[in-house]
Amino acid sequence: MDDKQILIKSDNKTDFDLAFQLLFSRETTKATSWMVHPEHGLVLFWGSNEAKVYQPQAKDLVSTMLPYPMNKDAAKDFAWGWLESRTDKDFGPKPDIDGSVKRGFKIHNGLDNGAFGAGAAGCFYGIVCVKPIWATYHK
Repeated sequence: MDDKQILIKSDNKTDFDLAFQLLFSRETTKATSWMVHPEHGLVLFWGSNEAKVYQPQAKDLVSTMLPYPMNKDAAKDFAWGWLESRTDKDFGPKPDIDGSVKRGFKIHNGLDNGAFGAGAAGCFYGIVCVKPIWATYHK
């Protein structure tokens, strides 16, 4: 299926692992390059060359090749390590709620508007975006 959409907001490793299991469900899916996108966070791409993310009214972004093609487990470990290395500043301002907040993540594989074929971060070659967010726990 070409138009599978994934959007998960959570704060635990089990959900993170399951998201990667879904996104890398084809045996041939391998992440070959990456970038940190200002809006979408860490983005992993497939393909034999660097991927370009076209930005209206801004300079296009170009991915960096990974040292080797990464399968689901290697890509998941790379992304989890990147997420864990973020500082509180990377998560944005803490929400002021009647409850508590904890470091979490948002994982998705397309644009929020659901444009078909756009891929993660609006690039056809995008596999997954991993963005640090605050997970909120209301009373």
